[in-house]
Amino acid sequence: MTDKVVVGSLSGIIGAFLSGMLAVILNYLKITTIRMLFFDSFIFLPNHLANSLVGSIYGFIIHLIIGAIIGIIFMYFFPFTGSDYLIYKGILLGAISWLVIGGLVGTMIGLTIRDNLLDNTIYFGLNIVFGLITILSANYFRRVNIK
Repeated sequence: MTDKVVVGSLSGIIGAFLSGMLAVILNYLKITTIRMLFFDSFIFLPNHLANSLVGSIYGFIIHLIIGAIIGIIFMYFFPFTGSDYLIYKGILLGAISWLVIGGLVGTMIGLTIRDNLLDNTIYFGLNIVFGLITILSANYFRRVNIK
């Protein structure tokens, strides 16, 4: 595929889906209580809905959309960075997305993170997983000839 928007959005959605599902599993197993993935629903829904199953689904969909946007942005940088050191670039993309979205944007729009140190560390790790999956799938889709 050569279309940067399609490759980037598809790769970002795959990365966001897998990292988001991993967060759901970790929450279900009571290993962590990461709420940041679903805080996005507070932007669009009233509090009583944002804290419900509907809010979680809504937040997860917003999480996928944000992943698609990050994937598209990355695809426009891909020609400048090349396809070497993909693992490093994936870790960097995950770390940058964690810093920008979880830190800067979350603070600017008032989504305060009240998770503990373990939750925040796992959230950072989930962003690294997102970055790695996004980069590796983007590289795969760029090389595959799908029409």
